[in-house]
Amino acid sequence: MKKIISDILKGGLPLLCLGMTVTSCNDFLDRKPLDQVSPSEYFKTADQLGTFTINYYTSIFPNNSGWFGGVATFDNGTDNQAARSGNSGMYLQDQWKVPTAGGLDVYAIRNVDKFINESEAKIAKGEVTGTPELINQYMGEAYFIRAMLYFDKLKTYGDFPIMLEELNIDKDLVEASKRQPRNLVARQILSDMDKA
Repeated sequence: MKKIISDILKGGLPLLCLGMTVTSCNDFLDRKPLDQVSPSEYFKTADQLGTFTINYYTSIFPNNSGWFGGVATFDNGTDNQAARSGNSGMYLQDQWKVPTAGGLDVYAIRNVDKFINESEAKIAKGEVTGTPELINQYMGEAYFIRAMLYFDKLKTYGDFPIMLEELNIDKDLVEASKRQPRNLVARQILSDMDKA
């Protein structure tokens, strides 16, 4: 009796395990990643729209902790308020130091543009659930965030490319990255503020 059970375990068990691994791998590998959520599956409720906009609050608005002035520091270096430290970017009147490294840092603008375009399409199709007041609130916050990001670029660079859609590699990236006059950038900011 022991020999029969031993023979079954020696011969049958490895075959059974091999058969299970061969047939079960296909289903397991075809699953979507569990640690990533795509925008097509997310941003379907008003609360989920709010999770996007709240991430930008700390990067746009300074923190008012301790002795730091927070939002009041937006006036630093103007005729209204002096800053605690000097302006290291300006040498003489109308002569600014140009950075030797870094980039335009347009990732935040790209992310907000993508969010606005995808969410507006879902809202138009009726795929977003929630009260219209909350949906409009969060979309208004997204337009406001984009306006603030462009305002920061307007203060830093003046002329700046206006990118309202996600750029595709197949498009002419040189044409899309041309700087627009500062009055058009300001009009884009005002347009976003009106939508907000």
